[in-house]
Amino acid sequence: MKLVQRINNNTNNNASSLASPFGDSDSWSPNQLPRQSSPSNSRQAVHPNNNHILAEEKKYDDQSGKLSLVIPQMISRTETKGNPKHGGAGRTKHKIGFIMCMCCALLSLVTLKRGSSQMSADNKQMLIRSPTVNDKQCLNLDVDGNMDAMIASATQIFITMPAKAAGTSLLEFTEKCTKQHFPNYQFVNNPDEAEKFLSNTLHLPSIITSHLDAGDQPLVDIAQHSTRKTLIVHTHRDETERLQSGIRHVLTEWVCNRKRYKVGKTRQFHIDRNETHCILDESPAIDMIKERVIEIGIGSPEILTCKAYKAIEENEPNMIFLHYKQANKLQRLLAKHHCPELLDEPPTETNVASDKPMSVYLRLRKQGGDIVKLDDWLHAKGDLLEWSLKLRKNATCQAKTRHMEDELFACPDQAIKVTSEGVGKW
Repeated sequence: MKLVQRINNNTNNNASSLASPFGDSDSWSPNQLPRQSSPSNSRQAVHPNNNHILAEEKKYDDQSGKLSLVIPQMISRTETKGNPKHGGAGRTKHKIGFIMCMCCALLSLVTLKRGSSQMSADNKQMLIRSPTVNDKQCLNLDVDGNMDAMIASATQIFITMPAKAAGTSLLEFTEKCTKQHFPNYQFVNNPDEAEKFLSNTLHLPSIITSHLDAGDQPLVDIAQHSTRKTLIVHTHRDETERLQSGIRHVLTEWVCNRKRYKVGKTRQFHIDRNETHCILDESPAIDMIKERVIEIGIGSPEILTCKAYKAIEENEPNMIFLHYKQANKLQRLLAKHHCPELLDEPPTETNVASDKPMSVYLRLRKQGGDIVKLDDWLHAKGDLLEWSLKLRKNATCQAKTRHMEDELFACPDQAIKVTSEGVGKW
């Protein structure tokens, strides 16, 4: 009763706290790139006698990419006075001016016609080089789209991911789809286990799914030794968002639910809990985050390193980066070619935040031992955790990861085909 009363009192005191924006249920809306305005230019040439203006415009046609020339028009600034004495001279000047302007117009027409083919090619090249989604190798996840074609042509598929990036859901789907169960499903992280896997059975699974919990080397090995018929799908999640999801998972499952075989002794947390609420001390929680244990530490800084990008660039495997929120669409495409009997079933979703009824609170080290909800604590400190605890001290080539994310998140289906040229530009 005292525990519930303390939680209720704390909840009332913190009613104005903001909820964390980093839940597993959050969705990502890709930024749409601004459309480039069509180039246009105009030019006016003044006649030498200052009596006429040759107005000439060039307009760019967005649809055809061709240049069109508006017929030059003579615009008179002055009118010839009706003096019979000077009428003949005035008409002669008008005729000379008209002939000269027509010559200029013909000369411009010939010049434009001669350069039109080159201008069109330049305009097309400009469009190709512009930062559009087509330039980023975006993939369509619809049935019969270009990613569907890549899956159809592959005889062996590796699905890899960091922690908290739809890995458990994809692992369970893979077992249902291939109808094979492997006690050590993360054998790709261990060369000895990978060798044993080869002789495990005659018909090996066409889909292998695994978290990459041994750093960058497993991804390097897959990229270096893949064949033309191998496809690598790596699901990705923003690291700060992934880290906070991992913190929630570890403190809820491995500490509050007392799965000590994962984290060892939990006495230092001074746990107060019932069936729905759990209170932990702040200091040991921070220590656990700093040590990057289990799901907290299996992230992109350890996997997507300079070494990994170099292996991808030098070997250019058939590889896809996929946002983890697209895991359900990936399952549908895999089922189409490897287990069509699963097409009528809902996608496999496991270990999502909405399935966890336990609410975790932290007892602050200062401020009189106030109790705050873990989500509020992460919202207040989330952007400083990585800097304060130096959680990315072993990260390399983060610029490449950020450029990759810019392209990935901008694609409509948040999936990109990886190329050697693209990695080099990142």
